[in-house]
Amino acid sequence: MKNKSIPIFIFLIYLFIGCGDGSGKTQLELSGIIEATDINITAKVGGELRKIYFDEGSNVSEGDTIAEIDREILLLQKKQAEAGVALNQAQYNLSMKGFRSEDIKSAEINMESAKSNFELAKYDKNNMESLYKSGSVSEKQWRDISVRYDLAKAQFLSSEETYKKLQTGNRVEEIAASKARFDQSVAQLELIEKQLRDCFILSPINGTITHKVFEQNEVVNPGSIIFTVTQLQKVYLMVYISEKNLGMVKYGQSAEVIVDSHEDKKLKGKVVYISSIAEFTPKNIQTKEDRLKQVFGVKLEIENEENILKPGMPADAKLFISQ
Repeated sequence: MKNKSIPIFIFLIYLFIGCGDGSGKTQLELSGIIEATDINITAKVGGELRKIYFDEGSNVSEGDTIAEIDREILLLQKKQAEAGVALNQAQYNLSMKGFRSEDIKSAEINMESAKSNFELAKYDKNNMESLYKSGSVSEKQWRDISVRYDLAKAQFLSSEETYKKLQTGNRVEEIAASKARFDQSVAQLELIEKQLRDCFILSPINGTITHKVFEQNEVVNPGSIIFTVTQLQKVYLMVYISEKNLGMVKYGQSAEVIVDSHEDKKLKGKVVYISSIAEFTPKNIQTKEDRLKQVFGVKLEIENEENILKPGMPADAKLFISQ
């Protein structure tokens, strides 16, 4: 009777004892799927995508500008903000230095003129009052002189207050308010400058563009994913270890990884993650018996300088265990 062939599963887990080289080591032979770190690059500001410098499949370096958002409106807002900063700075400097002697002299002259008008209106009202009471002047004449008196009085008090303010200078609260307006305008300018920098979409890592969501001249919103960049210089192989063999696995443990397309290449890897929680074998294991087993996930980090390994590629690993 012929032996039936043993099915090969993606996550095959078994212990192969003895390397046959007299090294005194054992090894776990494991299988899994290559994974890579994906970074979604999003727009920080909204606007039209004016330029796209790379396409899918392009290799990019950290700091490369991969796209550019239209900046015309922001540049106009920057000019406006710069004018606001200059205005508020001038007002703040004026509040700190006080007023010029020419301004104080002019205010004094205005106060003296207003005082003379007030005194004349007061004199006329006093004279008119006795005539009004005796019926010698009309109601309208009395009303007119009263209004003239009230207006002259208000103008005198206002000019007097202005003169005193110029003499004593700004109050501490007024200076603080002027400083706050200046600081607010500076912060507004800095915000616009940051938005201008954010119009240049940069790659945060060395990697390969594996997905481009928008095309040139399309409009994006803040938070929209523009590209996905995948880091392929370092990839990972996720395998699953039974509880029985878990004690043989340690952080930093070395491994060799082989893929079908490059069977002659033995790529170096090491253990960088061991799950602390048991889980059931993934559902793509075919038999019901294997699916019911509990296992622990183990992640191997693999150097991929030659760009041999691709995400989703099945791979076999030999995890070396000291006796």
